[in-house]
Amino acid sequence: MARRIAKWALLSAAAMTLSALVAIVCFVGRPILALQQDAGIPLLGDALSDHIKNAVVAAEDPRFYDRFNIGITHTTITQSLAAQLLAHSPRRHFDLQAQRLALSLWLAFRFSKDEILEAYLNEAYFGSGAYGIEAAARQYFDKAARDLSLGETAMLAGMLKSPSAYAPERYPDRARNRAASVLKAMVAAGYITAEEAERALGGM
Repeated sequence: MARRIAKWALLSAAAMTLSALVAIVCFVGRPILALQQDAGIPLLGDALSDHIKNAVVAAEDPRFYDRFNIGITHTTITQSLAAQLLAHSPRRHFDLQAQRLALSLWLAFRFSKDEILEAYLNEAYFGSGAYGIEAAARQYFDKAARDLSLGETAMLAGMLKSPSAYAPERYPDRARNRAASVLKAMVAAGYITAEEAERALGGM
């Protein structure tokens, strides 16, 4: 546990409530990224429910646990995390695409998939100024992330594709349809049963 938290502290320095500065160093020893940002409320893995993690994997990267963390024809969760971190970088030492690849590889080799997923959930933008799953849960449902229902979890996971397009307070029908797609993906992945998905959808 202590080792995992120590690793998480290194990766999630950018996710602390206070402003933080993270330097990522490339293989020749030159800094490729300087990151400073104000982020949301960080949650360690033990506070993240299986439904939250499974919904995001099903919606964003169904093969996340089955293969290497870098995709060629699609964007993986690891690459999305790298892009999120780079979006806040005040400096560009070389081509942005090269930075993203270098940072994705560094993350993939340095951290486990659970740690990467944990960081992604704490860093992801859900619209309306909400960074991270905890801030999003409070913003849209006025509750802690651990208290989200399956349907609410699916709705937040669905928002990652386009927070503005699937914002539940602006487009409730669109958000519900997107959540239904996430629930269907969770069923296909074996995370939940069809009956559980139907009950979750009926409770929205």
